[in-house]
Amino acid sequence: MSINTISYWVAEAFASIVKNQKVFWTGVATMTIALFLIALFSILYNAADFLIAMFEESQGKIEVFQDYKTAKVDVRLNSVDDAAIADIKNKILALGEVKTIRFVSKEESELEYDSFEVTIEDYRLSKQVINKIKAIQGVAQGENDVVARTIDYDLYSKLYALDGVKEVEYISKEEAIERAKDRVPAGMTEGVPDDIYPASYIVTIEDLSMANEIAKEIRGIEGVGEEEDDVLVNEDSDFIAKLAISGKVLAVTIFIVSTVAACYMVMNSIKLMLYARRREISIMKYVGATDAFTKAPFIIEGLVIGLVSVAVVSIITFVICRGLSSIASQVAILSFLSPMVDVVPTLSTILLVLGIGIGTIGSSISINKYLEV
Repeated sequence: MSINTISYWVAEAFASIVKNQKVFWTGVATMTIALFLIALFSILYNAADFLIAMFEESQGKIEVFQDYKTAKVDVRLNSVDDAAIADIKNKILALGEVKTIRFVSKEESELEYDSFEVTIEDYRLSKQVINKIKAIQGVAQGENDVVARTIDYDLYSKLYALDGVKEVEYISKEEAIERAKDRVPAGMTEGVPDDIYPASYIVTIEDLSMANEIAKEIRGIEGVGEEEDDVLVNEDSDFIAKLAISGKVLAVTIFIVSTVAACYMVMNSIKLMLYARRREISIMKYVGATDAFTKAPFIIEGLVIGLVSVAVVSIITFVICRGLSSIASQVAILSFLSPMVDVVPTLSTILLVLGIGIGTIGSSISINKYLEV
């Protein structure tokens, strides 16, 4: 295949376009409409996907409250022997307000000292119990050597180890108070005791449909509050997950149907173009032109139709997506549409492949009927 042959095909294709402008622009209009339908449903699919992602981000969380009726205190010990450790343990248990006590060796904690993990039955008595523990001989007397634990690391680890858990975030009492102030009108939180805002853990799950199952596992973990409201999960999680999946399946189905319909529309348009030029094709065949030689100019013409259509649809798509992103930046409820403009490059690439494919393959297939002379 020489350069002269390729130049001849390209020249013939563009000469035909100039000669049959009405037919050419009809083909461009048809393919533009077809590709725009595909682009439109792609935009709708991405909008739905962004909405689902935002909803899963907000709803795919379980709020877990630790057993705030009790309190844990870490007690650092001086360098003492086993007998002294046992004596200190008995004295702490004798205080009466202690529910459990566990010895933590420095090897286990990977610290430079041994300690006790003390659980107090009533968190309101924490300060009193801490003062009594500090008075026991053998207990370290530093300011931070006997302190109430703000975060239960054992509970944190157990939550994070659950299957289906993506992330665990600890919310302290102070953060809970600040969040409450942000959510309610100014002044409504004044005079409300701080104890009403307990510390909690926000558990982010990977699959929204597993929310209820994971919540059930969480309720069985030691350290989690025993009340029903101590593990908060959206009761509609399963329904929302199924709705999200159904929405995506519907969007994909519509996309496929639109693509097939687009191909059919373009094929018919190309057939009309070829029918108008059937005499020209017959003459080329009678003078000895091969099928490939005869097809080439029409395939190039189909390619040009595809490229022009893709350019038009890409511009329209960019304007629509940029407009949606601009609106989203001003309207909070539509914030999920903010990244819409980012899908334009990928969508334009898909349209380019489809436009070239439908234009060239459609022309190649449609012309076969007129090659039989």
